[in-house]
Formats: sequence, structure tokens, C-alpha cells
Amino acid sequence: MEAKIKNAASPLPADLEQVLKDWQAGKEVRSLELGHSQQEERHPDGSHSLVPLAVRNDQARAYAYFFHLIELFKLNGVPRTFELFQTACDAYEELFREETDELTKGEVDGAESLAWKALTQGWARAIDGFKETQYIQVRKP
Repeated sequence: MEAKIKNAASPLPADLEQVLKDWQAGKEVRSLELGHSQQEERHPDGSHSLVPLAVRNDQARAYAYFFHLIELFKLNGVPRTFELFQTACDAYEELFREETDELTKGEVDGAESLAWKALTQGWARAIDGFKETQYIQVRKP
């Protein structure tokens, strides 16, 4: 009799699985703008202003990376600890960089932060509770 080895990692939450399917099908997905919302730009006259998030972080590229992570965690399992998640993200980021443009730190941090929350709490809970102005529609390019 063959012993079954139980995978130490867990599957994707059901609602995240559906969001991944929608993304892969080219459907719009309601999500959040990724990146720090309070980055300031200093002007030559000494004044400051907030830099629009869309200028600082390429949302299409950030979400391409986010869904790259989700696809790989679906294939390889969701790590049980944040430390294992970070280790996996380091490897998955390198794979992504081989296939696409350079990612900014804000794009990486935003995508990985949302990925961990969505993988551990589900999609709905990961994006719940933000100001309406922080939500965007994203679609696979």
C-alpha cells in the first residue's frame, strides 16, 4: 500500500480561485490600487504634493506580478508561514523579471502584500474596508 504524502501547503481560497479565473479570462476584476498612497514629491520652490499613485506604480505591471504569484502558489501550494511565503516570492519574482520589464519596489511590495492577505484570508476580505477612491478595475493585458 502506497503512503499518501499530505501537501504541507494549502489550496487557494475559493473566492481567490474565482478572481484568478476571471483575470485569466480577461474579465475586469475589482481590486485596490497597489503601492503606498502617501508618497510626496518635492518641488524646486520647496513645496510638496502627493504624487498620483498611477504615476508612481504601473498598476497593470503590478497586477501582472500579483497574478503571476497567485498562479504559482496555486500550482505549488500556499506556504503555511509568512517566512516561507517571502522565500517563495523571491524566487517567483526572479522568474517574473526574466519575462517582463523591471518592477519598482512599490509594485513588488504592493503585489506581495495583497497576495499574502488574499492567500491567507480570501479575496473579499483582502480588499474589504478601503475608501471607495482606492478601488480600481484591473484586467489582464
